[in-house]
Amino acid sequence: MADIAETTDHVLRMLAPVARLNGITLENCTSPGATILMIEDDLYQILFNLVENGIKYNRPGGTLTVDLERQEMIGSYRFPTRA
Repeated sequence: MADIAETTDHVLRMLAPVARLNGITLENCTSPGATILMIEDDLYQILFNLVENGIKYNRPGGTLTVDLERQEMIGSYRFPTRA
């Protein structure tokens, strides 16, 4: 089990210096305690790639928000990253 909010916090801390250099504000809106059945390292890599691309392709002074939406019908999560 991987804690989504905790892993997202870790990713945002790692990429914060890159975001600052580009004037990007990072926001974590994931629900505390939300978990997913997968290897934490795999979740980290997925989130890292999404956030890194969000920073890379954002506009200067922009905001990148990582959110979490539970898809009840299919039992999965959706990560709508907004730049």
